[in-house]
Amino acid sequence: MRHAEGGESKFAANNGLDVARELLSLIKDGVAKDISNADLWVLAAVVATKEMGGPDIKFRLGRTDAENHEASVEDGRLPDALKGADHLREIFGRM
Repeated sequence: MRHAEGGESKFAANNGLDVARELLSLIKDGVAKDISNADLWVLAAVVATKEMGGPDIKFRLGRTDAENHEASVEDGRLPDALKGADHLREIFGRM
């Protein structure tokens, strides 16, 4: 998601995450220099889930960053925003 020029950042299912990318970039450059971008994004998701009243999610460091957007994309992993709930269940059900 951190590669604005392509990859998952351009998937319709991720519309609007440019705001998060910019905010997390500021955090990374400011106080989180020693954490990978991948870990920072997961940590942000864990914190956001908790802040919205969701469950505690265990978090561990250790993810590595992709060098570019081509190396970070896994086609078919995200749901198609134009398809219905059955498609959403199919995509996330296998995870």
